[in-house]
Amino acid sequence: MAIGDDAIAAGMSVLNGTEQADDIDLYINETRDFIAQRTSEVVPIAKGGTGATTALLARHYLNINATNVPTGTSNVQNDLNYLYNEIVLLKARVTAIGG
Repeated sequence: MAIGDDAIAAGMSVLNGTEQADDIDLYINETRDFIAQRTSEVVPIAKGGTGATTALLARHYLNINATNVPTGTSNVQNDLNYLYNEIVLLKARVTAIGG
């Protein structure tokens, strides 16, 4: 895939090399606008997001509550085990919904 093909597929404009150098700030700002638009979208769980617009909803959708969060203590192995188990559960949920 050529440079710029992903941008075109995402609906962004690309530069052709004949633009004026003194317009570079406009192109940089346009790129930042595209990034801001994409990062403000809700990403579904099936695509690696939380599917939520707030932290509260994210915790709900990911089944994170006061009884199953990592402890924050120095027991790294327990926290890693917890995160691994959560990933396994999320993969199962994504598979169950056809992701």
